[in-house]
Amino acid sequence: MGDMGVHFRIIASFFLAIAIPATVVLQFNSAPVQSELLNAPTSNIQTWLLLFVSSLAIGLAIGWWRERQLAEALRQNESRLQGLIDSQGDIIMRKSADGVVSFVNEAFCNLFELEADKVKGTNYHPPVDMTAARGMIGTFSGAETGTFRVRYEQRLETRDGWRWFLWDDYPVRDPEGVLVEVQSVGRDITDRKQIETDLSSARDAAERANRSKSAFLATMSHEIRTPMNGILGMAMLLRDTELTDEQRTYADAVQESGDALLSLINDILDYSKIESGKVELEADEFEIRNAVESVTELLTPQAHEKGVQIVAVVRQGVPERVKGDKGRLRQVLLNLVGNALKFTEEGGVAVRVSLQGGLNPVTLKFEVIDTGIGISDGARANIFEEFSQGDDTTARKFGGTGLGLAISKRIIEAMGGEIGLETTDGAGSTFWFTVQLETVVPAQLPALPAPGEADILVVSDSHIIAPALGEQVEAASYRPQAHASLGAALAALERAPDVRFAVMLYDLPLGADDPDVPVEMLADFPALADARKVIVVAPEQRKRLDHFLASGFDAFLVKPVRQATLQRLLNPGVDAEWGSASAAHTSTPRRAPAISASNGNASGARVLLAEDNDINAMLATAILTKHGYKVHRVVNGREAIEAMIQITFDVVLMDMQMPEVDGLQATVKIRALEGPARNVPIVALTANVMDEDRDACRNAGMSEFLPKPFVADELLAMLNRILKSGDEDDGSAAASA
Repeated sequence: MGDMGVHFRIIASFFLAIAIPATVVLQFNSAPVQSELLNAPTSNIQTWLLLFVSSLAIGLAIGWWRERQLAEALRQNESRLQGLIDSQGDIIMRKSADGVVSFVNEAFCNLFELEADKVKGTNYHPPVDMTAARGMIGTFSGAETGTFRVRYEQRLETRDGWRWFLWDDYPVRDPEGVLVEVQSVGRDITDRKQIETDLSSARDAAERANRSKSAFLATMSHEIRTPMNGILGMAMLLRDTELTDEQRTYADAVQESGDALLSLINDILDYSKIESGKVELEADEFEIRNAVESVTELLTPQAHEKGVQIVAVVRQGVPERVKGDKGRLRQVLLNLVGNALKFTEEGGVAVRVSLQGGLNPVTLKFEVIDTGIGISDGARANIFEEFSQGDDTTARKFGGTGLGLAISKRIIEAMGGEIGLETTDGAGSTFWFTVQLETVVPAQLPALPAPGEADILVVSDSHIIAPALGEQVEAASYRPQAHASLGAALAALERAPDVRFAVMLYDLPLGADDPDVPVEMLADFPALADARKVIVVAPEQRKRLDHFLASGFDAFLVKPVRQATLQRLLNPGVDAEWGSASAAHTSTPRRAPAISASNGNASGARVLLAEDNDINAMLATAILTKHGYKVHRVVNGREAIEAMIQITFDVVLMDMQMPEVDGLQATVKIRALEGPARNVPIVALTANVMDEDRDACRNAGMSEFLPKPFVADELLAMLNRILKSGDEDDGSAAASA
């Protein structure tokens, strides 16, 4: 650019120098002027020479002035460019191929307290932290590959101390493409690096805190579950003895309080696992109807004890069998239905499942509808947040951790679904959620009823039972007609003499002993003359079944009514005896069952019980000896190993946390023994219930895992299964021999 400017100024000066003389020459060449000059004296020639010299001087002056203008403009441009470079804040250094500095900007000089003139022409390099070095600045490393930019980080010592810089090396090439210089541009990223360090430290601290929290929760769970096992177990044994009514009331109170405390512990642990991302979803095949109906059956005693109804409806189109996490789905339903029952004093709770869309996977919508107190707008906004409750005042009526809905939300989101709420303060609530499940067996349409047998009379005064029975009848491809009472139904039949019903479903109100109208009167109405009369009763009303059947009812259903049972009833080919079988599909009030010998098949089996807690050992020993087991107790893992060497046992119940040698170490050493002792089934009977505890037991060589507090039936069923499996193994071995 500078050479072009000089050339331009020379040409301009030359042009100006000859422009005026050329004009004079042209004038001279004209005839008049030429004649005068030829005849002119010598003084005229001098005048013309002076004019020529003057013109030349003027041209040179103009050229010089133009050159000064261009030089000033170039200087200003260079000044602006330098100012722009210096104002960027980035430090810039340019090196030749042999490492000699050819340029540094003002920011570079200020940062390293240098003078530009003293740096140029040297091999200067700023002090670098070699422990964090990523190559020296401007070393041409990578530039020879032809890349546009080479980027790296360096930690340099500056006037402000050690600072981190992000460097970009740009290759400078000549017209032939030969690499002649590298321009290095560095940006201070010390603040960013500090933020990264702080974030890393914060992450490490959070992980340590999370591990500490998990360890604390595991310890807390163990320390609480250990005495809880004694409390609940001894209460169960106490309730299995002869008690007065007053004593049984107190024992029931102990049992219920212990169950409430155990539920609280389980909620806290479950939320902790979900929060830490340790929940893994299973993919099991299961029946939707059975999963939903089993939840309502489980909670039926709790509902009927409060005088409220509970039902489950699975609409047409829902697949018969699906694949997904049945356990987590049941957990969410139990949370939502249990919550609904807690806040419902009259009316009831209905669970409805319907097909939302999709082919495979299908999207199913679950609704839990209650007639309870509803939820205010203020509480609704954060109802799914941790430790949030519909009523969080100190005068609140309902207890709980406020974790159930938060846990449910996390589970549903992990399953790829959504969860929500529709409610009106004082007018009930509807909690709903959707999940995607893989279809294994698609929906099966029920057989169509025979002509003239499609109409079903539904009689119920319950705002929960009546619509639910109607939906179940429709799902079976029949047509329901509902009335709130037998009296109202009969009055309607008098106004419609041509109507005929195949079946009448009469819902006996909770607490009632008889229908509101004697069944004998129904024989006078042609609409019901050939109808099968079915009474729908609560489990606690079954004691009067003989009376109901004798009074004119043909069969019975037990609430909550299962869809499959109802469909068998509506089939005209089924006789009245099916009614007794329907009871097998319902649950009875959940009381502590009397421990029966049928729960296990001890036959004198020897059990090694390794348990350091005296109360828990007493409980397990009492349960086992009552059912014919021979129990040998030790208090630590070392004694367990010695006992296994000296005595032959059929099964070992091993606690995890014991003094001297714990259960895991003892199991590993038992598995290393010679002889048959190494193959004896070992059951982890422990208050450690985290997933990592189960994995640790499995890795140590334990056969089964039974968490405390345990239910006697669970322990006996597990032992029965283990011993039965052992007998089969022995038999097969003998046969093969």
